[in-house]
Amino acid sequence: MNTTIENTVENQVSKNLCRALAYAEFNDVNYFLLPDGRAFEGDYSEHIEIFKNDNLQTWESFSDYCESELTEIEEQDEDFEFDDSYLVLTDEEADEMAKERILDSVWAFRPGFLSSETGIDEAVFYAIQDNGKCESNNDAILSCIDDKDGFVQAAISADGRGHFLAGYDFNENEVTLSTIGDNYEESTFYIYRTN
Repeated sequence: MNTTIENTVENQVSKNLCRALAYAEFNDVNYFLLPDGRAFEGDYSEHIEIFKNDNLQTWESFSDYCESELTEIEEQDEDFEFDDSYLVLTDEEADEMAKERILDSVWAFRPGFLSSETGIDEAVFYAIQDNGKCESNNDAILSCIDDKDGFVQAAISADGRGHFLAGYDFNENEVTLSTIGDNYEESTFYIYRTN
């Protein structure tokens, strides 16, 4: 689906451009990379033919053609969001964000799960949750959890990261970029629909 002008891109592709390319692949958008590391939407073969057959010599280079006629895929900002509806994260980023969200929402976990992870009778968690304070109970319940990393891993094992990161459908979508080659060590991204 995606091609490059050459097998390798001269300059390393940034993580934030890789993030944007993963989102493009997730949405079945064809794109190609120029040797300078920029990416454009479209089919390379089709556009190189248009450029080569330009009898009016409109563009000085294929790069000029791309800049003039095609949509460039821009680097994504550090907020990890696309179209205000999708998070695009590396594995490490997804783990960190899931951990943060889990620890911020322990007040909403089932008492049975909290009991199994803390060794404290579930009646205690029912009593805390029945006080009607909802989010305000988070610190109290969090203080009952000795092994927070173990708790996070148990929650992810039970429900998956998508449960905590994809508020729309709870799904985790994995995209491994095929166009980057050895230019970027992290070529797999995880995409979550947030709304």
